[in-house]
Amino acid sequence: MADDFTCILRDEFKRFIEELPYEELRQSIFTEELEVADRLLALSERICREFVFFLRIFESRNCDISENITELIKQLLKLYEGLTERYRERVNWLEEDRDDNSFRCQPESVDEGNARSRGRPRFSISKSQIEGLRDLGFTWSKIAAMIGVSRITLHRRIRELGLEEETRYSEIDDQELDVFVRTILALLPNSGEVMIRGALRGRGVRIQRSRLRESVQRVDPTRKQRRQRLQIRRRVYKVPGPNSLWHMDGHHKLVRWRMVIHGAIDGFSRAVMFLKCSTNNEALTVLTLFEDAIQKFNVPARIRCDHGTENIQVAKWMLTRYGSSVKPVITGLSVHNQRIERLWRDVGDSFVSYYKRLFYFMEEQLLLDPLDEIHLYALQFIYLPRINRSINEFILEWNNHPVRTENCRTPLQVWIEGFYQQAYSSQRAVRMALDHEVIDPSTYGLDDDGPVPQLQTNNNVTVPRSSVELTDEDRAILALSVDPLVDDGNHGIHLYLQTMQIITALAS
Repeated sequence: MADDFTCILRDEFKRFIEELPYEELRQSIFTEELEVADRLLALSERICREFVFFLRIFESRNCDISENITELIKQLLKLYEGLTERYRERVNWLEEDRDDNSFRCQPESVDEGNARSRGRPRFSISKSQIEGLRDLGFTWSKIAAMIGVSRITLHRRIRELGLEEETRYSEIDDQELDVFVRTILALLPNSGEVMIRGALRGRGVRIQRSRLRESVQRVDPTRKQRRQRLQIRRRVYKVPGPNSLWHMDGHHKLVRWRMVIHGAIDGFSRAVMFLKCSTNNEALTVLTLFEDAIQKFNVPARIRCDHGTENIQVAKWMLTRYGSSVKPVITGLSVHNQRIERLWRDVGDSFVSYYKRLFYFMEEQLLLDPLDEIHLYALQFIYLPRINRSINEFILEWNNHPVRTENCRTPLQVWIEGFYQQAYSSQRAVRMALDHEVIDPSTYGLDDDGPVPQLQTNNNVTVPRSSVELTDEDRAILALSVDPLVDDGNHGIHLYLQTMQIITALAS
């Protein structure tokens, strides 16, 4: 049986060798296409892993056949590891070689099979670029202007690439639309019509304003009267471009129950950079959120924050990166941080006010004591995931809702279009994003000998840590017993009471 098994392995290995794409890998080693190099790198890495798999199997067999095949595998593995390393270098070189011209269409390279006898070279317009910009809601005229071609050229290439010039609105009936609207309002009950439209757009659903208004009226007939409020006077605001200035702040409306929401918004586009609810107000928590945001949106040129000590680590990071001469950290009163303060109004209206009223109701019904550690632990266990789920929905709404003062462009559209418009400028934040500079946020900017930002500490908000200490086994039992995100039919109150009973039993 052992010999039969070895023969089967040998035949399988022989089939694997015959199917190796060595010629394709060898001939394409100097490709100029990053997508091709990246695909072949992944293929080469997969082949190396399969070689290692066969090597381990044959090494475990003690026979002459296995020994011969093992030597062959080692030689082939060395060969393909060399190809993998060369493709890895090629991918890195192509990524570094990408410059500002990647935003605009370049002439196609003329080869022997596609040579044109007359006329200038055709523009190279990729299908993925057109689909990506269209999915963000840009019109065909705007896409043509952004990539630097005429509308006629763009429409001709759309037909050649097999893309349909779909209608502007989605084909969806009233019943399906009502389901979408009802789901959005269940997560963010105080969202306005424009924000609901942004949530639908984030889900790929585009409908007429009149249909949305009718759907909201069907789902919640008394909504319009409840939402009537006085409007504030808009102020003039101007920054050079995307990532020029991020506004950072903390939202402390839930601090009574030891929960704080930290957020940052791009001043140029109003796009939310990060937003999350935590059970503390510590500087390291804000720094972690900031580091996650710069991995997605790159590093801002400046930040504006208040004098709270929760911002001190981010301020130190910025000062270490840029130095103090360019003033990368602007501190002042919270009332001067207009962009983020305006965001807090929508955050409060959309979901924070709902949770605040719910928690006060629980206190009035003697279900919650904000001074009881077990009560607070159970409250945070149930409602922190729910709040962050609402936050994720809010980010989706906010970043995709049309802004009236930006010609009804969404914050994400304004942010991306800003890079297209300033791709050839010397604006610092844009240059950093386009130059693809790679940094390690876990170590960059953390220098104990570096300059310390001059932040006042007179408005520091301290959130105590919970004194309830559960073992890893106890936390596992709690996680298996209660799902915080399940609908209990009572706004999570039943789950909270169940969690409180379990914690009391575990702690006793």
